[in-house]
Amino acid sequence: MAGEIRGLCKSYTEELLEKWVHSTNPECVMKESLDYIKDSCSSELMTIMSTKNSTHEWEFTLITESMLFAVALLQDTHRNHFELSGILYREISKDPNSQYLRFDLKNKQEWTHKNDLQFMPCLKEYKVKVIFKTDIFGTFRQSVVFNFGMEPVLVKHICVDVMPVTDLEKINELKKEIVLSNIDRWNSGNSNIIPFTSHLTCITPSYGDTESSWAKTLSNMYPCPRPETFALSQTTVTERKLTRHNYKARIHELLYIEEMARYEQIALYNLKARLRIAESYVLAPNSNASSTAKYSNSGELFALIKLGKDLSEDTSAGRLILNNCTSVLISPDTEVSDGKPKVYECLIEDKGKKVIYLRLSARAVVDLKLISDTEFQAQVQFQLNRIPYCEWHFAVDKISDLKVIYPETYLEPNIPWSPQRQWSDGLDARLNLKQKEAIVAITTPLYLPLPPILIIGPFGTGKTFTLAQAIKQLILQQDNRILICTHSNSAADLYIKDYLHPYVESGHVEAKPLRIYYQKRWVATVHETVQKYCLIDLNGSSRSFRIPT
Repeated sequence: MAGEIRGLCKSYTEELLEKWVHSTNPECVMKESLDYIKDSCSSELMTIMSTKNSTHEWEFTLITESMLFAVALLQDTHRNHFELSGILYREISKDPNSQYLRFDLKNKQEWTHKNDLQFMPCLKEYKVKVIFKTDIFGTFRQSVVFNFGMEPVLVKHICVDVMPVTDLEKINELKKEIVLSNIDRWNSGNSNIIPFTSHLTCITPSYGDTESSWAKTLSNMYPCPRPETFALSQTTVTERKLTRHNYKARIHELLYIEEMARYEQIALYNLKARLRIAESYVLAPNSNASSTAKYSNSGELFALIKLGKDLSEDTSAGRLILNNCTSVLISPDTEVSDGKPKVYECLIEDKGKKVIYLRLSARAVVDLKLISDTEFQAQVQFQLNRIPYCEWHFAVDKISDLKVIYPETYLEPNIPWSPQRQWSDGLDARLNLKQKEAIVAITTPLYLPLPPILIIGPFGTGKTFTLAQAIKQLILQQDNRILICTHSNSAADLYIKDYLHPYVESGHVEAKPLRIYYQKRWVATVHETVQKYCLIDLNGSSRSFRIPT
């Protein structure tokens, strides 16, 4: 890597950013902590200043046996407010009081070591100073990267909020509304959490997809926000508009605020419940399908929780939990005299209208002495599935060109239509004039510049019907590729059952869709017609959904 740094035509910063943007796993490129480096900073990474003419300094101390090859400031937006002011080095393994060597800093934005620099294999200490200066109010962010000759490199994110005292008062008032209680919620700090493990799964299911470590990587990249340490930036309070300059930072903040609010709402419904322990249970998928039994394996058991009227599928609170929680934490409903309580993670296996079925690990069964066909009094805390939030954060960070979000709008969009296209025999006779116009817009050839088509209408105005007819028209062109995304499984299945399946059955095999389901969804709960368009693996007597390549 050292040779690459010296020989590149692009700057080190440009090369690193390009590699990060195109990486399928950004944590392999940059991480906020590395096992082989002991790091500390002279001041908080995020700070607030109340005078317009402000300066601030961070001094990073890095102790490692590795050689420092490069230091760089990554972000362009506020680059003129940050600069590297000094890099010091000394060897401390032989003499802890040895003198520092100062490196020459010709470029205040990035430093790379010279060819003639020689380092002996020993314990080293580096001190890197970063200075911030401004004469305007605003929120200023920067990322400092330290390259020790291998990937991932070490990155530290710093932020300065410079604001008038009046804005500071507004932020403090807002924080009172946003900062949420963390009372009595089990976490690794106050409890001994036993994660769910199984011979049948390779990692903890609370990370979402048990077949991949990607979800765990996302969770590490975007840690769970803690109300007591969450810092609200000035832009959220003072800048009314969302712009291409504040877009990423503000969306990240809003996502963290929403996640904390969701946690708070879900915590309101933590409960003490009598769990019914069972080796198996029967769940009727729907009125059109036969009942199916599930059996426990490998020392595991199931537990049934009956939901009260406040948590049924018919209430907003019930839908919040049923749709957003994939696991729970349970603990015996007994007082803990001393030490941390031991709590067990359990997977939510199935959800009914007024019942939840939990999957208990073999460890929990043994530790809690659980026996089938008995009841167990427990405290239950629902756990939010964080992965969607982490995916949203990741999507925001992966936007390499904000023109996707803020396109150039100097061109007046012109939808090219003609009576011949409007009243084509190929269009469904039930379409009204506005619906036909929408289809003409959607099916306009790609070489004609049009913005995304947004169809707005209240319930019952035929939005789904219009989109389905547009899809049929697009399918007629062999090279088209169509992705349909919905907010619910039932909406996605509707396109197949009501529109695409009948169209395929009438002889249009080119319209055959691929329906993608969550891998852990029970196949029997999906409509038989929809199953025909899914990828399903047969494992003995059981069936499971498969994700396409």
